[in-house]
Amino acid sequence: MDTGSRRVQSILQRVEDDLQRGDYKLAETRLSDYLRTTGYVPDLLARLGRIAHDMRDPCAAGRYWLTSSAEGQDVDAAIDMFIHRCGNDPRQLVSSVPRYARLKKFDDYPAIVRSRLNALDAGEIIVRKAHEDARAGAATGFWGNLKSWLMILLFFAALLGGCVGFHRALHMITGP
Repeated sequence: MDTGSRRVQSILQRVEDDLQRGDYKLAETRLSDYLRTTGYVPDLLARLGRIAHDMRDPCAAGRYWLTSSAEGQDVDAAIDMFIHRCGNDPRQLVSSVPRYARLKKFDDYPAIVRSRLNALDAGEIIVRKAHEDARAGAATGFWGNLKSWLMILLFFAALLGGCVGFHRALHMITGP
């Protein structure tokens, strides 16, 4: 078993442990965070949908199940609720799909997902949105981090300046 497979098994075991303890929210968060770092895995999205469904949140289940390999009446009902919640608008629907579930190549989706997205006229939209996400990530990469560091630096400079100003004012009041 390679390292990637062991990591998936470890995450899935932790998720199962969370579920056994009744901590569905932690299981959902753990699995969603894993997908955020690794990318699209339709079977794990199906698992996320099942967790959300078990939490009695069919709209969230439909959000995950839309781009998953899951099938069934409860899956279809949850997806329909999610679509309705998005106002039957393919652009709103795609914007609500997790970023890690938006692929740049439509053919990379399983046949069931391609069928669902085509039926909603969302296939082209989801691919376009994936490309926009990639461009936005690339555009903010280095400069976004630089801006963050500059803001932190400015914060500490202001804090230090405030301390120095306070120290000077204290000496003016109390004397040398």
